[in-house]
Amino acid sequence: MSVGGLDIEEIDREAEVIILEAKRKAQEILKRSREEAGEIVRRPFPTSEIEEERRKILEEASKKAELILQEARATSQSLIERAKANYEKAVKYVLSLVTGLVE
Repeated sequence: MSVGGLDIEEIDREAEVIILEAKRKAQEILKRSREEAGEIVRRPFPTSEIEEERRKILEEASKKAELILQEARATSQSLIERAKANYEKAVKYVLSLVTGLVE
């Protein structure tokens, strides 16, 4: 749908791409963290230290992934809000044209 020169569907697609990219980056971070944790596990450390280090790495990766997702959600929400505001402006403009012609 295009209103006032704005393609609402394109904005929705752009927001979806941002979210998917954030999810992909979060998955990469988790994958790298798991690999790092696996390397730590293969080292000759006491089991309790290994598990603690592994937990810390995974916790840090989860926090980073969550931040990326929050940023993506905020960006997509901002795009959606701007699209809605522009849509409302376009509707008001069209209504003013129509009412101006009717009067």
